[in-house]
Amino acid sequence: MAPKSVLIKVELNECVQHVRVCTDRSGSPPVIVVQAGPGFPLLHEVRKFQRKLGLERRFTVYYWDQRGC
Repeated sequence: MAPKSVLIKVELNECVQHVRVCTDRSGSPPVIVVQAGPGFPLLHEVRKFQRKLGLERRFTVYYWDQRGC
């Protein structure tokens, strides 16, 4: 079963950023995964992280893509 997922658009100092929030259960502790920098997009790698690490089973994972910052 795939984790519940929602994409949130955040604007900070006129810079649009995207955060994908994924979890298997509400109320779990947060973990933030932040993009590594220019040229390393994060959001298209979320399924790979989920498959290999399975963090969403124990945490609410915030995949934060900060391109353009």
